Amino acid sequence: MMVAPAVHGAEGDRLPEATWDEGGAAAALAEQVERFAEEFSAVVAELWALRKRESWSNPERAMASRLRDSFDSMLRSLGSFGFFVLDQAGRITHATGQSEKLFGLPVAALTGKPLSSFVQVSGDRCIDMELQDLLAGMAGRVDRLPVQARSGPHAQLILHALRGDHPSPEAMYCLLRPADPSEIERPVQHMLLADVFAGSNDAWMVVDGMRRILAVNTGFTAVTGYEPFEVIGKTPKVIGSGRHDAGYYARLSEALDTTGEWQGEICNRRRNGELYEEWLHISAYRDGAGRTCGYVALFYDLVFARKAYERIDYLVHTDALTKLPNRALFLDRLAQAVKRGREAGRPFGILAFDIDHFSEINDTLGHDAGDRVLSVVAASLDRLADERMMVARLGGDEFVVLAEDGEVGSLEGLAAQLRGLLELPVLQEGRDIHVTLSGGIAYFPAHGEDASALLRNAEIAVDMARERGGDTTQIYQDEFSRRRLERFSLASAMRHALERRQFSLVYQPQVDSVTRAVTGVEALLRWRLPEQGEVSPAQFIPIAEETGLIVQIGAWVLEQACRQQAEWVRQGLRPIRMAVNIAGRQLREPGFCSMVAAIVERCGIAPRLLEIEVTESELMGEVDQAARVLVQLAAMGVGIAVDDFGTGHSSLARLHALSVDRLKVDRSFVLAMGEGGKGAAIPRAILALAESLGLASVAEGVETEAQASLLQEWGCGEMQGYLFSRPVPAAQIAALLR
Repeated sequence: MMVAPAVHGAEGDRLPEATWDEGGAAAALAEQVERFAEEFSAVVAELWALRKRESWSNPERAMASRLRDSFDSMLRSLGSFGFFVLDQAGRITHATGQSEKLFGLPVAALTGKPLSSFVQVSGDRCIDMELQDLLAGMAGRVDRLPVQARSGPHAQLILHALRGDHPSPEAMYCLLRPADPSEIERPVQHMLLADVFAGSNDAWMVVDGMRRILAVNTGFTAVTGYEPFEVIGKTPKVIGSGRHDAGYYARLSEALDTTGEWQGEICNRRRNGELYEEWLHISAYRDGAGRTCGYVALFYDLVFARKAYERIDYLVHTDALTKLPNRALFLDRLAQAVKRGREAGRPFGILAFDIDHFSEINDTLGHDAGDRVLSVVAASLDRLADERMMVARLGGDEFVVLAEDGEVGSLEGLAAQLRGLLELPVLQEGRDIHVTLSGGIAYFPAHGEDASALLRNAEIAVDMARERGGDTTQIYQDEFSRRRLERFSLASAMRHALERRQFSLVYQPQVDSVTRAVTGVEALLRWRLPEQGEVSPAQFIPIAEETGLIVQIGAWVLEQACRQQAEWVRQGLRPIRMAVNIAGRQLREPGFCSMVAAIVERCGIAPRLLEIEVTESELMGEVDQAARVLVQLAAMGVGIAVDDFGTGHSSLARLHALSVDRLKVDRSFVLAMGEGGKGAAIPRAILALAESLGLASVAEGVETEAQASLLQEWGCGEMQGYLFSRPVPAAQIAALLR
């Protein structure tokens, strides 16, 4: 047995539940109706006979009373069914009180009117035609005929009808009951629409031409709280809030009737009584003839939509790691600040800064350590910044502060405070990380009259601070832009320098400290531009390292130097050592050792005649990886020299592990020797260290005989400098070797 959902009347009172079997419902219900109809017909016939009598005797009055009691008892037993008696014209002559709840009208309003005034049959046929067939004997009875109510809380009803057995005006007996959703035969358009919208996350509702709900989806239930069986067959008024007047709905209906579409905000009520604002869009759908079949309503909760928008806006404009405003939000606020500053004639400034050597923190300690540093810096900034300042993370290790309402000099004070706060190391997994910052300040309008120029110039000032060693703050100057433009131009030109053959090599001799005979040369790179002439290595080498071009350029230098070495040997000249500078970026390049081996083999030189020079700072920064590479080079027979020794932070244990052959005393220490005291102590200590470790030594930048004599006295094996020769072309080195 299947239990039909409880049906509610127009005033909300609950009708008794009816039960019926899906398969035998028609027969059982017809039998019940027929039995009631027979009793009712008999009662009506007796009452009709009594009405024709002008006077009743006491026995007749008693009989009439009993008949009325029987009639009332029988009608009460009909429960949730609406029972009607129709005459031969299809007009209602009698109706039960339950009928009021089916149509929302009093019995008096039903009596005397055709049943077709209150219900209609789907399709081309009308209710009058169905009943006329029954009255004419063309049908014995009408079973389970789906009809649509023209009014009342139930859109779909089921009609059962029998022809009367007595020749009286009461020709037909009809029973109407609310339809179970499973009994409703929906038009194809309705079913297709319901299927299309069933899985949608949005809230959808399909209504028929009489604006009764035919289908809803899970989105509807999620928003309103109503299950489908609670609203199907009812009008959308079931979710109405009562906050809109009749004129509002009249305008809505008028728009649907004239244009077939309406959209706007509307207040509705959830099942739990809670009011909510929604955005509603209603569109009519039509059949092949262009007739309106019904409407599709799409709506969504504006409260939820606003919260979702706020969340999306937060995610779009907030840095996920530091929870600070991101670049997009900062640029928007900066543009607004520029507009206000221009209108009010009020200057303001921005402080941009990067974390010094941040990439090294990421590369050596991992991204967790990098994220920890970023979070600490962001928290420190947020704590120090005035409430009128805006702090943002632009990306990577770039931060910026907008000080619109504060004093112009407040940014310099903030930078100093932040630097002081970060003097304490950041602790990450038991390891201390020392953090320093390079900052740049730009002021409106002196350093930029729009947001883009202002931020660009602050970042240029950051670059200048980094060039000066970092851990400092620079205020923008026009000279900075000129230098940055030069750097950009050089970087662009450098990308084509190899193919245009603008690079060349010169060689500076290294001589024996005692005999002054040439023992080796250092290959040095030179770059000549057609219009500008010679470009200083101090200018272009750092740019090559920053851009990564040093890898390609360094490989070219190594091959050219080895080719020149092979050429000198071919000319029968005395074999000497060829020293080639290698950047740390090259050491980290996969396959570096294989490349060196291939060049040595291709040029046909002895590996012992090649010496790789790496600066002390590069070796100590990547000591583990450098050790692996240098060990492989040493195994090939290639010599290893530590350049600029004494300027870095070498560990003797690490130095010993690097398979080093030679230490080169930096020219700055050689130049300081004339000062005596400490100036002489450093190179002397380096030479003593080299001797104790069994390493060869070379002093760079020797320019006077006095320097050469002291170095020789302290045990320096070889020297290099202008005292012996400037860097010269290969032909001049050949002359020295003959």
